[in-house]
Amino acid sequence: MKKTIPMFSILLCLVLASAVNAQLTIINGSLSTPDGVNATGNWSATGFIIEWNISEQTDGSWFYEYFLSDTNGRMLSGSPSHFTLEVSPNVTRADFWDFSSAGVVEFGDKDGIATAMKLDWEANSYGFFSNRAPVLGSFYTKDGYDQTYGWNSAQNADGYYIYRPDTDTVIPEPSTLMLLGAGLAGVIIRRRKKTCR
Repeated sequence: MKKTIPMFSILLCLVLASAVNAQLTIINGSLSTPDGVNATGNWSATGFIIEWNISEQTDGSWFYEYFLSDTNGRMLSGSPSHFTLEVSPNVTRADFWDFSSAGVVEFGDKDGIATAMKLDWEANSYGFFSNRAPVLGSFYTKDGYDQTYGWNSAQNADGYYIYRPDTDTVIPEPSTLMLLGAGLAGVIIRRRKKTCR
């Protein structure tokens, strides 16, 4: 019995330490012309970059932010009229909140992407929160004035993707990890009692 109490204490400390040191995920990246993004018109001439910053929040949700610019980091000539992002087939409007603008948000087959979310407002950056974890996917955007387009070349089977929201992901909370650790400690204690008899 005396040996099981220190063993249980050590296991409990390890579980608590791992829960306290858990890091939130941050994903940053970019694609640009000519490798990764296809662009037409002015966007082809000045170059096109899409950058993304995706960060896990303490409540388990995710903040998604996308920036569109030319290859010199300046605003695109002719602002995008909308931004279309691939999403999973089973998403609903309730899976997304706190958009960076009050424009129209539509779901369905949009701009050649079978299951998409279209953020229909003129901007060079788009942001929102979601309970959907990030996976690789596609985007499409358009300048509504001179019919200039930009899209990731994965749509042409070149294999270049951006990160976008997918299905619900259950992330264990610290209390779940503590329960798992306590259960493992109980199994160890029980086995030790059986071997001592």
